Amino acid sequence: MASGKVARRTAVGDVAALLDSPEVAALIAALAPQGRGRKGFGPRVLVGACLVKALFALPTWTRVAALIAEHPGLQAALGTMGTQTRPRVSSITASLPWPDLVGCPS
Repeated sequence: MASGKVARRTAVGDVAALLDSPEVAALIAALAPQGRGRKGFGPRVLVGACLVKALFALPTWTRVAALIAEHPGLQAALGTMGTQTRPRVSSITASLPWPDLVGCPS
């Protein structure tokens, strides 16, 4: 007899899957030559932070940065490891290519 239980998806898995999708990977590649981001905060981290904000329904960038700082799974998905490479709010908001990410919630 089949069970009625379905494995629960995780938001971290969703972030990783979205970042690896062809569409988002193309966006990240398109942003890379423009020099977006700072050392340790390349386009993948910044687009990933935008996805985290949307998927976790976080109201502020401060909460996004705090969640990434305390969540090893998100750090691995975004490609940030260690205390020196965790994004800060000022880095996220100053580096995001706002015109290129029209659908990103602010």
